[in-house]
Amino acid sequence: TYASELVKFILSLGILALRLMLYGWHIYRAPVEALPFEITFLFQIINITEIFAAIIIILSIFTKDKMETEAKLAQYNRKLKIISEHDPLTRLPNRRSLLSTMISDIMHGKYENGICVAMTDIDFFKQVNDRYGHDAGDAVLKQMAELFSGYMQKYGVAGRWGGEEFLLVFNNKNLDQAGISANELLDQVRNMTVNWHGTEIKITLTMGVTDINTFVSGTITEAEVDDRINEAIQAADRKLYMGKAKGRNTVVV
Repeated sequence: TYASELVKFILSLGILALRLMLYGWHIYRAPVEALPFEITFLFQIINITEIFAAIIIILSIFTKDKMETEAKLAQYNRKLKIISEHDPLTRLPNRRSLLSTMISDIMHGKYENGICVAMTDIDFFKQVNDRYGHDAGDAVLKQMAELFSGYMQKYGVAGRWGGEEFLLVFNNKNLDQAGISANELLDQVRNMTVNWHGTEIKITLTMGVTDINTFVSGTITEAEVDDRINEAIQAADRKLYMGKAKGRNTVVV
């Protein structure tokens, strides 16, 4: 029944009262023929077994829909979480996901050897959109994301910061090590070609690399760690524009 909880409770009490009444009637009436103990015991076992079987069947019937709904809801929530944490075009982690992960890892002391970030910008990306169209620009972003994702697997993580900007996070790397890795990645980009309907599009990058203060002493808040990260990203962004001023296609450490 889909009645209220009170009605269900009253119905349950009614069934219980009926059961007790039948049991009382059974006790105070003489049997037509007395049964041996073994048969009486067997009846009790059958009675108990049937009750538990009935409970299991009822529970399975009435909880099946609920469990299926909860499973679908859990799956839907997982998909929503993935969507909320990743860029829909490149499938890379988005800005919020990158910041959240870095804040959590720094607060838990996971970067004993330091952490560096590289702000990356595709050179003359607007010209790609203007000359070949935004679909070609999207193809460039996707191929760039694949390259970043594959390269950064052994160093940290790559994410899309916004537009044609990507953020590379080098875990447990000092500034010199991150700079070397960034230059290796830039060499791979220089050798990369995006094929767009028979047209080869060559891409270059400009990167600004800086380190983040990961020193944790005593109690530190998420807001304080967030400030450190934002300061480092701003510093990397300034180095990025220094590289653009010098002619682009370079890494500034």
